[in-house]
Amino acid sequence: MNLSRLEYVGQMDAGDEEKYTSIIAPLDDYGHGNILVNWLPDSDEYYRTGFLYCAQHLADDILAKLGGAEALVYPMLYCFRHFMELCCKRIIALGFEVGYCTEPKKNHDLRTLWTIAREVIECAPFADLEWERVRIECLVDEFERLDKSSTALRYATNRDGQPSLGKSLFKINVQSFADHAECVGSSLTSYARMMQAIVLRAKRGE
Repeated sequence: MNLSRLEYVGQMDAGDEEKYTSIIAPLDDYGHGNILVNWLPDSDEYYRTGFLYCAQHLADDILAKLGGAEALVYPMLYCFRHFMELCCKRIIALGFEVGYCTEPKKNHDLRTLWTIAREVIECAPFADLEWERVRIECLVDEFERLDKSSTALRYATNRDGQPSLGKSLFKINVQSFADHAECVGSSLTSYARMMQAIVLRAKRGE
């Protein structure tokens, strides 16, 4: 990444007393809140769990009545949907490495991705977690109705200028969402980690 412009600290129009501070901090800046990025050779799990944590924190804020619920519900749902998508893609990619599935196609269709990921899971020597898979299946069905192509929760209108989520009123049960997010978040994270272990064992010839 070329940080030459981001590293530049320029004067703000508001006056000489204000300066722009880059969001990219120097490596030797140990100030509170500075996060070291890219320290792992594979940050995939951080990306996945980051979206999960965001969704859960937003749900907690809504349930705590901290305000802004009408605005927070969209990123809450999107972050969790994206977490599910990333988990499915990770499971599929790992499954491909050990011959559990064919080479995956790149898309955002959660139904297609989960169908392939579930086949990978069923090929792996996991404990019987059928109930967790049923819960995931139900959530996939709901997200397919809400946001089939991963755009409706990001944009208010579609390419035709129509409301992305339709014109009918409906409600989101945030408590139910939070409960499902906790269970499904744990299950999908476990599936991805177990598939990673299977791949590592295969590479070691075990």
